[in-house]
Amino acid sequence: MAVNETSFLPSSVSEIPNWFTSFAFPWAIDKITHVAPRIQEIILAPIIQTEMLWAVIPLLATLLLMTFYFGAHKGESLGWNTAFGNSMVLIFTSINLLQHLYGNISLDSLAFNEKTLIALALMGEGFFLMFIDFFHFVPEKVAFYISSPLHVNLLAILGVIIVYSETIGLDFLTIFAVILIYVVVGVGLHLFKFFIPSTKAHIEKVTQHSYLELEKPGIDDK
Repeated sequence: MAVNETSFLPSSVSEIPNWFTSFAFPWAIDKITHVAPRIQEIILAPIIQTEMLWAVIPLLATLLLMTFYFGAHKGESLGWNTAFGNSMVLIFTSINLLQHLYGNISLDSLAFNEKTLIALALMGEGFFLMFIDFFHFVPEKVAFYISSPLHVNLLAILGVIIVYSETIGLDFLTIFAVILIYVVVGVGLHLFKFFIPSTKAHIEKVTQHSYLELEKPGIDDK
């Protein structure tokens, strides 16, 4: 039975295989083909426009170092105080973006555009995360994820790249590319964190050794 090409979803279970091969798979390939150049453009943007490196490098370094830390200390969780502090990253980043957009523009020339929307969206999310983390409004697992270095720093990095870039606009391709980058980088960092050897046993051994040294009687105690 032929799949109805005017319908996005198959009309029956028996049509699913034909629908997948004739519509879903070609549609996905087409979208990925179109979005691939935008992903490449986003990734290479800091190298082409090096001025954004001053904002991207600290965010990227923090993301990688915190991933390494939680990979080495697998038993630790983020903590409400750290989550509260992480929310400020988005606020400070948005202030940097607004300064970049309007720092050299007179008040008469102020104009609201899509890049302003990105900066304000990051600021809004930062204040939202700060609010829910301060009052513990949501469950820990939810709060600690949306306030994690992965979520906060990665969104801040992508926001910086899009706002600073002179060629990347806020359109469907950019949104789709950002989602794909977020998912791929998130999965990659989780795998990286998983394969980092835990330092818990080594730290406990060093700490125990230090305590034993402190407990040894000194010359005056003999």
